Amino acid sequence: MTERFGPPSGATRDGKVSGTYVFENSAGNTLAIYDWKSTAIYDASPAANLPTVQAFWTSQEPMEFALAASGSVNLLEFARWIGAASIGIERALQWTEL
Repeated sequence: MTERFGPPSGATRDGKVSGTYVFENSAGNTLAIYDWKSTAIYDASPAANLPTVQAFWTSQEPMEFALAASGSVNLLEFARWIGAASIGIERALQWTEL
C-alpha cells in the first residue's frame, strides 16, 4: 500500500487505527482501508505482541485490513482496481485516493 499510495493518514485519537487510505470513485462513493487494533499504538503490552506503527506499514508481509464503504461500492470491482493499480495498471473504473 505505502509503495503505491504513499503513507496513510494519521492515527485516530483512541489508537485503534494507525493509518487509513480513503478512495472515491467517479460516482462519489467512498471506501476506506485501514488497520484495526493492529499496532502497538493500540496495545503496547508485551503480551499483545503487536508491531510498531512503522513496522506494520513498512512490512512486506501480507496484513489484514478493515474496510468501510459509503454509498454503493462494488467490492469486487474495487479489489480488481486496487490490484491493478498496485502494479501500475490503470483500469476503466477509476478510483481516486482522497
